[in-house]
Amino acid sequence: MVEAEFFASLCGLVAAGAGWSVVDPLSAKSFAHLGLVVRPFEPAIIYEIGAFHRRDREPSVLAAAFLELLDATLDR
Repeated sequence: MVEAEFFASLCGLVAAGAGWSVVDPLSAKSFAHLGLVVRPFEPAIIYEIGAFHRRDREPSVLAAAFLELLDATLDR
C-alpha cells in the first residue's frame, strides 16, 4: 500500500508495474502514453477544486488565462 501527495507519483508507480491506483481522469490521461489502462470508477467520486486570489486584487493576465484554460479542460 502506498500513499502519495500527487497523482503523478501514483501514475509513475503504476506505469513501472507497481500495481494499480485510483486517480483523477486528467492525471490518468496525461500518463496514457506510458501504457496505463484507464477504466472508469463507479460510483463517481465528486470533488471540488478551488483557486484563490486576494479579494482586493484581480488575478494577473497569466493567472486569468490559466483559470480559463482550467475551466475549459474540466468542463470536457
